[in-house]
Amino acid sequence: MKIKNAGRFFSYVAKQFPVMCTSGNFPFMPPVVEASKWLDRLDDLSRKGIARHVAKLKLFKNDFIAAEAKATDSASKAQAKALSFCANGIITELNCTRAWEKEPELYLLIAFTGLHQAATMPAKSEKHRQKRFIKRLRSINSLLEQAPANIESISSSNRATAQTMIRDCARYLTELKGKEIGTFGKAPRYLEDTLFALRDFGKFIISRPEVAETEGLPFASMTEKMLGTGRTAQEIYSIAENEFNNRLKSLRELESDINKGSDWKTIQDSYEGPDCNGMEAMDAIVRETHRLRAFVLDSALPHVFKNMALTIHPQPVHLASVLRPIHYVPALGAWKDEPSRCYVSPQIFTGRGFRDNPAKLARIRRGFIFMTARQTYPGRHLLDSQRLTLEDSPLSQITNPLFKAGWLAFAEHLLEELGYLENPLDRIVLHQRGLSRAAMCMIDAGLAAGKLDQDQCLSILGDSGYSREESLEFIRAICLSPGSQVSSVLGLHEINKLRKDSNLELGPFCTALFAGGQVPFAFIGQQMKIADVSCPEA
Repeated sequence: MKIKNAGRFFSYVAKQFPVMCTSGNFPFMPPVVEASKWLDRLDDLSRKGIARHVAKLKLFKNDFIAAEAKATDSASKAQAKALSFCANGIITELNCTRAWEKEPELYLLIAFTGLHQAATMPAKSEKHRQKRFIKRLRSINSLLEQAPANIESISSSNRATAQTMIRDCARYLTELKGKEIGTFGKAPRYLEDTLFALRDFGKFIISRPEVAETEGLPFASMTEKMLGTGRTAQEIYSIAENEFNNRLKSLRELESDINKGSDWKTIQDSYEGPDCNGMEAMDAIVRETHRLRAFVLDSALPHVFKNMALTIHPQPVHLASVLRPIHYVPALGAWKDEPSRCYVSPQIFTGRGFRDNPAKLARIRRGFIFMTARQTYPGRHLLDSQRLTLEDSPLSQITNPLFKAGWLAFAEHLLEELGYLENPLDRIVLHQRGLSRAAMCMIDAGLAAGKLDQDQCLSILGDSGYSREESLEFIRAICLSPGSQVSSVLGLHEINKLRKDSNLELGPFCTALFAGGQVPFAFIGQQMKIADVSCPEA
């Protein structure tokens, strides 16, 4: 069954939000191929524009809900459900979360990510690249001018992030002045104009009154609207508690095996991380990516995954304060042999300044194997490679945040299951990361279910290896963003349940998991059962 209006939906989203669809930084925006046609325009964040987009997206959502009701087979229902969930995620982001009303850094992120895309993404010719670069550069001023009309007050943390990003963006513009694309035509003049616009934006940031950070959507709204799960806070708490206990058991077993006369926390804290032989951070990440690729594709799971091209780059200077240390941007599939990109912070091990948290940097240094695996092999790069193999299906352009988060956690687990981790100290790091995610999920769901108070939350995080100061920061962040810590643990649970129910070996299970796209887990289970019935044992 062909879903009516799917093509029109993708075309609309691509044209109105071309940067969000192509940046890999907005989990509820689909990576639409047609966004490649609009690398000369920036997203519309005007108040009137947002209202118009929400109204249009609601019509698409209703069309997809009606298509699901009319569908006569599981695959068509799953596809329609995925489309309606995708539309609903964008609506919720624009109409409920409303970052455009309180986060000035959002405008900078879109403006300068868009400029970087125009300068670096594939183009028909160098002249075409220069023209789209100039057009986006000229549009930055008008985009930044939308912020004062939308944002009445700013929290201290948003103000600090925006001010740091303004400095980074100014450095980026200065860098562009020395590059060929920054000397083409009127580019030098427009670069100067944009620097002045940044200064004015900085004055706007300072002028707005400061307010306390506001709490996000309620827990149930987040889990239902943004993650697409009907599980209650109590159910999620129980899942997280079980994961926490299993991880703690594994850590204690490892503690006994290593037998250094210390507990796992002390053993972990004394571990400096894998030996990089004096390599710079970028080189270490590149080497680890090559090792992971060879291990997963050539020896551990040969012929299971489709692998697209992947390139690794230093993190763009203008995004240094807002991107994760290793950030993945999937290929759109709009150009032949188009690679996905992985951006790595050159300061991933050392940080950028005196405000950096030494404990956090030490954890990154110990855990960079897993961070790399999550974003490359067998993590997000393979996840998106499988999605793109669906080609003409609408599901080749749809991502599911819960599915993605679950797969990334599962990817870390595979490193132990498949024997990639030879050092038991790396296994301690692996299970501490899982313990930490389970602890955050327990607290998130436990607070929503009324099961935990602050002292109990502190105890859980203390058992996970965090100091009291760090724990208080985590608890505050969770209280401000209910539901934000659920996806990894719940997604991993759903994938493990599917694997157990399917009774498949790992390779066939991975193939079956990705066969129908990133649809809700219940539909994947149905499809696996149908496949099992249609292919009985010989």
